[in-house]
Amino acid sequence: TIVTGFNGSGKTMLLNFICIWLASLGKRMCIASLEVPVKMNLSYLVRQSTGTENPSPQEFDSSMTWLSNHFWFYDHVGQCNADDVLETFAYAYKRYGITFFIVDSFMKLGFGVDEYNKHKEFMDKITAFVNEYDVHVFLVAHARKKESERVRVDKHDVKGVSEITDEA
Repeated sequence: TIVTGFNGSGKTMLLNFICIWLASLGKRMCIASLEVPVKMNLSYLVRQSTGTENPSPQEFDSSMTWLSNHFWFYDHVGQCNADDVLETFAYAYKRYGITFFIVDSFMKLGFGVDEYNKHKEFMDKITAFVNEYDVHVFLVAHARKKESERVRVDKHDVKGVSEITDEA
């Protein structure tokens, strides 16, 4: 699934909400949040899972215990190697039975904005990963700038090669 939108439009918040819901169904996920440190992401997840802005110490502890049974993190902020992320995801699947994965975001996978062949190669690899392990990957891909953030974004506005949305 490709999640796109402008900066600050709530892509990460939406994905965290979906992950909380999936965890409530007993699913496990691995998040490669390459723009937000794990500590900050955990604070978002605690607030979303408890439904309160300022959880009590007991709510915090209970939430962290619950989250620890369902969430794993690729702990890196900034540019990284796309193949390393996929290798880590394969390990997480094999070792922990994780079936849902998030890459947030595509632009941090070490590709240049005009390296379309590398974009396509990564999408081929991520599609092969999904098919081989019967898992689901959510990929955050930012939208190109438009004349206004009030203009609706569609798949043609995703930054990068068209295979990003075509293969999803």
